[in-house]
Amino acid sequence: MKITPSTDKMIKEFSRFPGIGTKSAQTLSIFLLKYSDSEIENFISAIRDLKNNVRWCSKCYNISENELCDICSNENRDNETLCVVESFMDVISIENTCMFNGLYHVLHGRLSPINGIGPEDLKIKELIDRVEKKKIRELLLATNTDIEGEATGLFILNILSGKVDKITRLATGLPIGSQLQYTDSKTLSLSLHNREIIKK
Repeated sequence: MKITPSTDKMIKEFSRFPGIGTKSAQTLSIFLLKYSDSEIENFISAIRDLKNNVRWCSKCYNISENELCDICSNENRDNETLCVVESFMDVISIENTCMFNGLYHVLHGRLSPINGIGPEDLKIKELIDRVEKKKIRELLLATNTDIEGEATGLFILNILSGKVDKITRLATGLPIGSQLQYTDSKTLSLSLHNREIIKK
C-alpha cells in the first residue's frame, strides 16, 4: 500500500541501502518528516559533500578527501608492513584496535566466481604493482574468514609468494565465516597480535 507518492518514493530509495528492509525504510522516511527545513538542508548538504568530496586514495584505495588518505600520508606509519583488506570498513575496524601501525591496501571486494567477480574486478593488479615497487617486509592478509575471503587470501598468497619477506594471516581467534567490520575490537586485537606466518 502506498502512503503517498512522495513517501513511497523515499521508502524505495532507503530500501536500496544494504541492511535496510522495508520496515526500516518506512521508519527512516517518516522520521525525515519530523526534520525542520534547516535539518533537511543539512542532511542534503551532507549527502552532496559525501558525493563530491570523498574519493579513493590513489595509493591504497581507502576513502579520502585528498589524493592520499590520512594513513598513507602519515610518515610515522610503518611503510614496510602492508595489510590487505576487502573494504574500507575493515580499515576502520582494524584502526579502532590501535594494534596496527602499517599501511593498507583495499581490494574493494573479494573473489566470487559465482557472482562473476574475478581478479580483474578487484585492486589486485594495483597490489602487485605496490609490492614490486616498494620493499614489503610483511604482507598481512586480513580478508574475511568466509569461503570467498579465504579464497581471495589464498589467491594473493600464491601470486605474491616470494615477492615479500613474510606473509601473515590474522589468528584463528576470529570465528569462521565472520566479517571484520562486525568483529569486536578485543577479538580483532588478539587476532592481530597473534597473527600467523603462512609464508616466509
